[in-house]
Amino acid sequence: MPYENCTGRQCVVVGCSNNQRDLYRRKNTRSAEHGEKKEDCICLTLFKFHCLPLNAERRREWLGVINRNDFNPASKAVVRNMDTH
Repeated sequence: MPYENCTGRQCVVVGCSNNQRDLYRRKNTRSAEHGEKKEDCICLTLFKFHCLPLNAERRREWLGVINRNDFNPASKAVVRNMDTH
């Protein structure tokens, strides 16, 4: 199973603990209500990760919203989609 020994990428927003392992597990379990794989089921909206922009101005805007002191994220840092955060 992927991500068995690690979590993969994790959201960089303070208080968010969502990571790739959680997303993988959610996608590959079945909905208790409908019996379908959750990625195919209408009863659960899975979250998505978005990479921080590489464009310097947009990246500054995103970092301003994330609001973490002295935070210098890696180029592959991700944020979980905000509408379901």
